[in-house]
Amino acid sequence: MQILFLFGGGSWDADARTLGTDYESRLSRTEKVSVQLINSKETDAGKRRTDEGAKMLKVIDDKDFVIAFDERGARYSSEKFAHVLEQVASNSMRAVCIVGGAYGMSDAVRKRANVVISLSDMIFPHDLARIMVLEQAYRARAITHGSKYHHAG
Repeated sequence: MQILFLFGGGSWDADARTLGTDYESRLSRTEKVSVQLINSKETDAGKRRTDEGAKMLKVIDDKDFVIAFDERGARYSSEKFAHVLEQVASNSMRAVCIVGGAYGMSDAVRKRANVVISLSDMIFPHDLARIMVLEQAYRARAITHGSKYHHAG
């Protein structure tokens, strides 16, 4: 399946990038994966969110299945997320997983999303959220493929 990750906030912290690249590489063994970092030069938080969101929406096709990760989203188990990705794959759609930047995600991106998922009731730095989304995508596909990576019972 094709999975596009759109991450707001521009470049990675060096340590976070190392871990993010590891999960991206693992996922790329079985899936067609691409990661795009979206940045804005706006200094105002609201304008930055809007600008990053507009740039993200330009990359998304009408037929893409968009999964936004946002604190306002629903709680999903890893198994439920795996089921969503499997449905996307079986419908030959591209999954687009989105994490906002340091100032969050625009309303326009949330509205475009087919699913909005919360990683937690807590808010995380965007680099950590990126790593968590990459890891959960890897875990989800491992669940689908019957890999030993996922140990939950």
